[in-house]
Amino acid sequence: MVGLTDTTIARHPQEPIAGITTTWKEQNFNAAYVLSQSPDYILFSTGRKPSAPGEKALHLYQQFFDAYKIVDYAQMPGPYNRKTRIHSVYRRFREITGELVPVYPVAFVEYYTLGLERHNAGDLHEAIQWHRKAIETCPHCGNVNVLYDLAYCCLLTGETDYGVNLLDSVVARDSLMAPAHRVLFRHAVLTGDTARAAIHRRWVGRLSPWELPRLDAQAVGLLRKQGQ
Repeated sequence: MVGLTDTTIARHPQEPIAGITTTWKEQNFNAAYVLSQSPDYILFSTGRKPSAPGEKALHLYQQFFDAYKIVDYAQMPGPYNRKTRIHSVYRRFREITGELVPVYPVAFVEYYTLGLERHNAGDLHEAIQWHRKAIETCPHCGNVNVLYDLAYCCLLTGETDYGVNLLDSVVARDSLMAPAHRVLFRHAVLTGDTARAAIHRRWVGRLSPWELPRLDAQAVGLLRKQGQ
């Protein structure tokens, strides 16, 4: 991603992109080259949130959003972590097609990043504002990632109906959004809608089958809290 182990990125980086902010010392990147290689997985340094210039640059390409979707995986306890840790990674589900030209405005990824940062900091209402600003910056893009994050923040702040409806629209636009299926599965379990729960569980099983044991355990825990 930054040329430490790839000579093409190290020797032929893209020009810096005006407006992209970062605290990284490693400034080299070549997002178009990375996409042209069609890697099976793209792992960011901070989970889902883009922070390095190369991570943010990927968010300017429609092909990145079309081909890559977020899935979670568990890092089991070991010498350096006592508890199981859940990480997010971008997995390629579709082929990379078309000319690799950035089409998203830089402001979109900057606002989206700020939304993710505020969410991580626990300031959900401010996160919602930044996500909405990102959508307003590029309303024609129809980016399901930012729609998912907006919907999830709304659910956490008690806007349940709005959040669920928005998540329904996310999976209607792109059925490969595993995080949206996970949240909708849990909501269906809580509301006793076994048919919808089964649908979303099947999608998770198709997209990231290794998540099913954890998802089923969450369902059991949710039902126990309800006293069922």
